[in-house]
Amino acid sequence: MAEAGQSPYLSLKDRPAKLKEIVRTPCTINSWSHNGESHNYRFGKLDGKKLVTYFGNTRDRMNVLDVGCGAGAFLHECASDVSVTSKKFLFRGITGSDEVSTKVRRKLGDVDPAALERAITDWLEKRTDCIDLKIYEHVSIEDIEHSSNVLDFVESATRFDLIFCSWTALHVCDPFGLLVQLYDMLDVDGIVVTNMFFAVTPLGQVGVLEDLLERGYDVCVDLPDLAEKAEYRGCRFEGIDIGIRKTESQPHLRLPLKYTDTIEIWGRVFGSGLQNDEPYSVQYSHSPLTGVVQHLHAQQSRCRRVSSCLASWAFGVTEEGQQKLLDALRCRDLAAVKKAVAEGADPNLAMPNGLFAVEMAVHSGFGRGVKELFPITTTLGAASKFCCAAAAEEVPTLKAMLAEKPDLLDDSTFSGMTPLMVAATCDS
Repeated sequence: MAEAGQSPYLSLKDRPAKLKEIVRTPCTINSWSHNGESHNYRFGKLDGKKLVTYFGNTRDRMNVLDVGCGAGAFLHECASDVSVTSKKFLFRGITGSDEVSTKVRRKLGDVDPAALERAITDWLEKRTDCIDLKIYEHVSIEDIEHSSNVLDFVESATRFDLIFCSWTALHVCDPFGLLVQLYDMLDVDGIVVTNMFFAVTPLGQVGVLEDLLERGYDVCVDLPDLAEKAEYRGCRFEGIDIGIRKTESQPHLRLPLKYTDTIEIWGRVFGSGLQNDEPYSVQYSHSPLTGVVQHLHAQQSRCRRVSSCLASWAFGVTEEGQQKLLDALRCRDLAAVKKAVAEGADPNLAMPNGLFAVEMAVHSGFGRGVKELFPITTTLGAASKFCCAAAAEEVPTLKAMLAEKPDLLDDSTFSGMTPLMVAATCDS
């Protein structure tokens, strides 16, 4: 049972004094700044950038938070992709480091202090008619509400549609406490996704999430085929990727855990040979409320009741239907493509391999398929849409997009291919 005055569920108010002291110190890992780039925002087969594009196309407005954003490259790329619309988008990023300031100083070298400050501010803040982007440095990401920084989204109690936590959870002392905090910051139907999640609990980290599923939470756990391995006192287990969608019936994330006073180095050694250098990690004890079976390190059994494909879960489609569409595109079978769409497969949502249908058509050199799918596909980012328009020979679309963003012609973020390369390789 919970002690007097304590919540029976994991509560940040019950953090031990030592843990409170640790989490209020910003975590700084400047040498990992490359992990702020969009290609590192992968959650199982879910591409973070595609999820932003989908939400941006299907909602009247969108608020996005990136926790542990590094230099903020992911947010800037997403803002660039959605900037051609007239909707309102709010992007916020928080990082414990000073990667933006360091990056700008390194790039500009010895310049006038005022010019340097302007350059830093220009990257930290971007405002247009539809984009409101701001990055905060030196933030205690495990204790956002009590951060020494004045965060506008905390003061205004902003709720987010999407919260990303990429290559961050593995560095924090209280990973489940971080999840509780981020869930509270979601709007209803909002999603938080995190990768590389490691925690030590009597239930095993998947066991804790299974308990949430049994109590009606909308949870998805992806056990990547190439997940990093970690080790704790001789027990080896994998990092997991997690998605949780907030529902009206579950306004708070109630985890069947309690804090212990044990905060120690647990020596996370990853498959690449990298030794994690963060000094502390808290251990949790089980709060026996639901009668869920305790099984230490449950994820080693690769439990299936809670695990799934994060891409299918986030986009709200059945994996089977999207797989039919994917198989038809791989075979360049236009009749099968049309049949799969008629039976409920959605070309506007990601397939099991993480690509949208029209992108797969381009990759397959399926010219007619591109022309069929492009007019009904609305969830592409600017670079992908431009490349697919080139493959589909949609000249008016190309002209309109080039007038808006002339640099798209040289953009190679679509699988390393420029629009001219795509047009040349597509069998139209």
